[in-house]
Amino acid sequence: MLWFDIGGHFHAGPKSAGAVPGPVCYDLGQEDPTVTDANLVLGYLNPEYLAGGSVKLNATKAYKSIEDKIAKRLNSGILEAAYGGHIIANSSMIRAIRAVSTERGRDPRDFVLFAYGGAGPMHAAELARELGIKKIIVPPAPGLFSSLGLLFAEIEHHHIQAFFHRLDGSVVDGANQVWQGLKEKALDEIEVAGYGDVKVTFQKYVDARYIGQTSELTIPAPWEQLNPKNIAALSQKFHDEHLKSFAHKRVDEPIDLVNLRLVATIPPPAELVPQDLLSAGIQYQARGGIRTKSRKAYFGKELGLRDAAILGIDELVDKPRKGPAIVELYDSTCVVPPGYTVTAGSFGTISIDVES
Repeated sequence: MLWFDIGGHFHAGPKSAGAVPGPVCYDLGQEDPTVTDANLVLGYLNPEYLAGGSVKLNATKAYKSIEDKIAKRLNSGILEAAYGGHIIANSSMIRAIRAVSTERGRDPRDFVLFAYGGAGPMHAAELARELGIKKIIVPPAPGLFSSLGLLFAEIEHHHIQAFFHRLDGSVVDGANQVWQGLKEKALDEIEVAGYGDVKVTFQKYVDARYIGQTSELTIPAPWEQLNPKNIAALSQKFHDEHLKSFAHKRVDEPIDLVNLRLVATIPPPAELVPQDLLSAGIQYQARGGIRTKSRKAYFGKELGLRDAAILGIDELVDKPRKGPAIVELYDSTCVVPPGYTVTAGSFGTISIDVES
């Protein structure tokens, strides 16, 4: 929800209206505006044909709620107030991305932003711009992405055992014995679970830290059996990861092992991405909305209110289009601001490129 704290600071979340009653625009009794209401006011959502027409949105109530609860409090226009809520929600997402990238020594500019969920593609372009990311990928059926992932993802069994030792040649035999024990435990679990005759792959890891540290880093140990020659390579991996994560390393400092880990991976029972699902991607998403040529959408004070082309995924296959545009899918909406180019692949994947 969009709300003000006792000090008058504007927030988006973590309070939520949930699915019931949901946003004000669902017209189920909610009075406080949400980010969904803000996105509707900004022109990003189709009020007449959300989820293939199964959900009708009450735009009038959303406007009224934003005006009464946000705009008057900020002494601003309705569009500016709604965009403020949209940007604050983006800021929370950006902090989450930085927590798993910048704060771990990874530069977001080296990555592609993968946008999924019902609302993810609606916010992705602004997130990419703020983080310096140049490409966004929206998967087929983004609103169902997590569910499909559960159906087709590889199955993993994770095992861990404490192992407090200095990282040197003396740990080789003990570490191999622990990993062998974890492997046998994993195979027993897999047999009891009834996966049948499957090919199981194993990956070993160590949790390590410099002497005196209270937190550790997890480092892969990609060897069938650890031997004394691997110790120097494992130490170097730790030093390199410490430099990436914390911007410094101490190559002369002894390293302590804390835990040994083993991940047993089982392939999914069917193809990871079934061809019949992929071939249905365009047809499924083409049910996304009733097409009008364009509608007004607000992109902030600098870009203002623009005529955004309303597109279906079937209009984008191998046909790049420049923003501003809004791509209406059956289970999601992609917002393409000015300065971005959008296209679609033959399997229903959407690509958004940042030009400027």
